[in-house]
Amino acid sequence: MVARAPGSSTETGLTSDQQARVDAALDALLDLPPRTRESRLDALRADDPAVGAEVASLLEAADACGDFLSRPAAPASHVVVAPGLDAGARIGAWRVVREIGYGGMGEVYEAERVEGGFAQRAALKLLRREARDQLGRFHAERQILARLEHRNIARLLDGGVAPDGRPYMAMELVEGASLMAHCEAKRTTLDERLALFVQVCDAVA
Repeated sequence: MVARAPGSSTETGLTSDQQARVDAALDALLDLPPRTRESRLDALRADDPAVGAEVASLLEAADACGDFLSRPAAPASHVVVAPGLDAGARIGAWRVVREIGYGGMGEVYEAERVEGGFAQRAALKLLRREARDQLGRFHAERQILARLEHRNIARLLDGGVAPDGRPYMAMELVEGASLMAHCEAKRTTLDERLALFVQVCDAVA
């Protein structure tokens, strides 16, 4: 993670010490039953209201996601994809350049900023029309991303609602091949692949 001076503030408005407390508390509380979790939260709020509020917000977002790891994603061949957005379509401050991918919940476009007085490119993820029942998970994902700051996790740049009512989020656009394609193309050794895996684990943690 990005190093900070002790006591410096993060994007959440908390100091680095407070953010460390948030991370530790979140890890501990996620595995607790609801009643025990609530009593621990009350103690956190009493000790440091800002830390308690941040932990409560993250727990709420995590609960909204549900236990998605217990449900395998639908294979791409089973995903029914409606026609995507055309190049030039406007979504908030962004203009679609091209479609770059889709999944069970979202469709992703390369986009460029056309408002704000400065140039910026993004990966714009839009909730698929056929996945409106996933609205809660989409909002939870966006809320969690807004709080993450890690060199191996794409940053959230913007978010809002498209003209047709679907939510979107604009994320840092990362160029390059997928991890598996990179390993195949570079003929990486086992040690090199394990080193990459450690980086992935660090981001997931």
